Amino acid sequence: MAKPLETKAVEQESKSDTISNDDVSKTYDIPKTRLAVVCTKYGDPLTCVSVKEIPLLLPTKNEIMIKVRYCGLNPVDFKRVMGNLKTVQTKTFPWIIGSDYCGIIVKFGRNIKNDRRFDGFKIGTRVCGQMAHMVQDGSFAEYININPYKTSIEIVPDNVRDMDAGALPLAGMTSYQGIKDYGKLKKDDKILILGGSSGCGSIGISIAKALGAKEICCTSSQEEFCKKLGATKVVNYRNAKWEEVLKGENFDVIYDCVGGVNSWNNAPKVLKKNGNYVTIVGDVEHGAGMEISALVKAGASMVSRKFWSLFDNPNYYHILMDNKKGLKDLLKMLSLGTIKIIVDEESPYNLNNIKDMLNKSIQHKAHGKLVLKIDRNDFKPNHDEVNSAEIEQKMDDNNGNAKVNSNENANVNANDVENEAINDAGNQSNDVNPSNDE
Repeated sequence: MAKPLETKAVEQESKSDTISNDDVSKTYDIPKTRLAVVCTKYGDPLTCVSVKEIPLLLPTKNEIMIKVRYCGLNPVDFKRVMGNLKTVQTKTFPWIIGSDYCGIIVKFGRNIKNDRRFDGFKIGTRVCGQMAHMVQDGSFAEYININPYKTSIEIVPDNVRDMDAGALPLAGMTSYQGIKDYGKLKKDDKILILGGSSGCGSIGISIAKALGAKEICCTSSQEEFCKKLGATKVVNYRNAKWEEVLKGENFDVIYDCVGGVNSWNNAPKVLKKNGNYVTIVGDVEHGAGMEISALVKAGASMVSRKFWSLFDNPNYYHILMDNKKGLKDLLKMLSLGTIKIIVDEESPYNLNNIKDMLNKSIQHKAHGKLVLKIDRNDFKPNHDEVNSAEIEQKMDDNNGNAKVNSNENANVNANDVENEAINDAGNQSNDVNPSNDE
């Protein structure tokens, strides 16, 4: 069991949403415990997720401790709770949900202090990133420990808001790699984005525009929203079929954020013979559970499509996101204004209405990224949401074991399997459920 730090008062944060990395205090008092959003069992996120006061563990020698300010919600976060990834994920109950974060550095492990690659990181530096998928706990907590050797962490430019930085990592890196690296989009190319108002689709529109795409077409019921981001044409799936409306357009790239075998089957009608079809979802529709049989079937389909691409058929790519690639470039583009992050109008949510945020995502009613603000001063606990001795003991034991098994000795092959499952289940479009789309 890891030894918690001595209890001290938590330093008051700046009231400004964005502060210069040069202006923050260089010393921080670390508390003994932290508030966190935890999952205690598989099931309905509205009943299986709650806010708890849990022990705060020291960072290991390869970790950086961060005081979190904002976290972006991704579909994979609630789908983990529902058990859609239980076949491949390695978590032990209870565990902290979430992936994306933005916050400030408050403590270094000893190896980080001595590694010149991290010379730019100081106590008080604003950073953002994504939690490694194999770790026990996620990002929805007051304090988190990050292993920078295994996952992304980058300094946030002074003119980028904390809330935008917290919303960027997973959706941004997925779309950047999908469009630039897998799709090989070039200046003056044409791209079709299936699911333009989804988290990945909306940032994908911005990225395609920044990369110089001549035409950016997307499918969505939210035409104004997509055109605001840079789409040149929007096909409303509710009253038209994109494969008919766009037949013969000869797109260079299709970026699929919706999923389903029909998307791939219809792609040749609108895609160049040597065009690139990139999916973050695969043949699984509506975020169905990823059982072993489904993973095997997906693998077989990928091999078959790769083979037929050798004979003048479109190239097929099922993206396996690298969680250390592209975030620095994205932050630079965000700082320069060449890409946009659209945050849902009801964000930021806080620890009191976390379930409202989860429900909005589950119902596919978000108009942009959903973001959680982590601030103890905003939290008004119910009688059953804090000081649970049983939860604290389990969290202490699980986190201590996870640091040894996951952060120090993570199995690369298992990580790859889970990354693929996350891409399948975690980035579904807001458009995939027409009855709930608003």
